[in-house]
Amino acid sequence: MTEPIAKTATAAAVRVSGGFPQYYRHTALEEHDVVCKCRKRGRPEDIGSCELGTAHRRSEDADVYVFQLPCHISFFWGPSTPSLQRLYLYNQLQQNATRFATPLEITLIDCGRQAITHDAITIGHIDLLSKYASGDSTGILTQSREQVIELLISCVSKCITELLQTTEIHGIIGAGGSGGTNLITAVMRKAAPLGLPKLVVSTVASGDTGPVIGECDITLMYSVVDIAGTNRLLREVLGNAAGAMVGMASTYQHRLAERRTQTAQDKQREEKKTRVEVYVFHATGHGGKALERLVEEGRLDAILDITTIEICDLIAGGTMITDMVNFGPADTVPFQYRDRKLLAHNPNITLMRTSAAECREVGEFILDKLDRFTQHPSMVEVWLPRGGVSSVGTVGSAFADTDSDAALADTLHSGLKGSGIRVVSDERDINDDGFTLDIADRLMDLVAQHSCSAAAS
Repeated sequence: MTEPIAKTATAAAVRVSGGFPQYYRHTALEEHDVVCKCRKRGRPEDIGSCELGTAHRRSEDADVYVFQLPCHISFFWGPSTPSLQRLYLYNQLQQNATRFATPLEITLIDCGRQAITHDAITIGHIDLLSKYASGDSTGILTQSREQVIELLISCVSKCITELLQTTEIHGIIGAGGSGGTNLITAVMRKAAPLGLPKLVVSTVASGDTGPVIGECDITLMYSVVDIAGTNRLLREVLGNAAGAMVGMASTYQHRLAERRTQTAQDKQREEKKTRVEVYVFHATGHGGKALERLVEEGRLDAILDITTIEICDLIAGGTMITDMVNFGPADTVPFQYRDRKLLAHNPNITLMRTSAAECREVGEFILDKLDRFTQHPSMVEVWLPRGGVSSVGTVGSAFADTDSDAALADTLHSGLKGSGIRVVSDERDINDDGFTLDIADRLMDLVAQHSCSAAAS
């Protein structure tokens, strides 16, 4: 059994910058052999990391101390969230951490419209504005609600960005109404990387959540009742949110620890086992945005974009294919499109075939993207499946339209002349097994060429 050691008695043995570690003494099993609670055996003078993120160090009297780095959660709220609910959620985070023996550090940011005073607050309202506001913020009380939220989004985003650069954060949680949700989620989208747990308790989580989530992995929890006053139901929701965040943050922390302790041999074995890791993005409107975000973050090495359905929706006002626009149920199709070629995909989705003019617009959109963002034309290719760009666009199918398909292909062919970008016209349709294998093989050929060029330089 391990017995707790007073923090003051072990300060000389282990020091953790910015943390509040828990310490344990471990009994020697043999002359130099010890076991910590993660069951890792080793010599007591070894300093390293184990599977659970603990570290080992030998003190002067030969005791072995083990500390577990605290799980670090950033917590902030909307500008109108009552202080009672703020502190209840804060206390629930602490209680859940204690219940599951998870050391916890909370950075509590006061991003309300008016400053409040409480010992739990880490970064106060005045400090937040004085350090991160780009201009004079003394008139915040006289500004409109929209202006206040925009100011706070900017300040809190800078604050979170700085925290992520200077310390390790394992989760971000917030709670608020419509204004608070917009503030909190904007900060999460702007400052927090994909993969970092993000949770918001919101009064608008059951509505149109696309604008608040965007392309990010934000978890929304509906508050059911307004975040005002206090009642049993709201306490249950906030308690569940706290438990979920502690669980996600703890898991994320352990995953980071595992990556740090991974040996070079482990990494080599992983690379041999899985040479290519594939991310599939659903073409729902936000899938493309998520793909582009990962490109901006430098987390993708190659892209095979064969389902460009979101472009048509952007041009014609759909809700989610290069040859069709997505709408909701049939009665939601805009009046000006009622006489167009429509197809019920399911009770909640109605498809509309794009016209030749719209296909030319799609082609122009693609050309603009290629012109603005292509750095190495030899590494970019455009393949045109002339047999159809969807399962319902092949010969004899509901959306077969050779004129519209030709409008897209001709626009791309003419627009890419002299660009250095290869255009491949293929008579097969996009879902043909041979076509899909050929484009995948060609992509990997380009990856290999790029790797050779990078190695040579």
